[in-house]
Amino acid sequence: MPRLPKSLANTTLTQKVHENVFADRLISTLSAAFAAMATLLAAIGLYGVLAYSVTRRTREPRASRWAGWPKACCIA
Repeated sequence: MPRLPKSLANTTLTQKVHENVFADRLISTLSAAFAAMATLLAAIGLYGVLAYSVTRRTREPRASRWAGWPKACCIA
């Protein structure tokens, strides 16, 4: 009967496979989490830029004339 090191004697093949893929799973999970966070931050940034742009545009007199408002309410 062959002698195995104690670290291998009490482990199954399934346990060894889980130990070997643990680092790969950890890296892929962290990468996915950072990708989701980056996507969320990009969406928030785009929302902020669009909101700022819309706010600036609605203050312009021409924008209110395009909307069909009378000339009297567009004079600042």
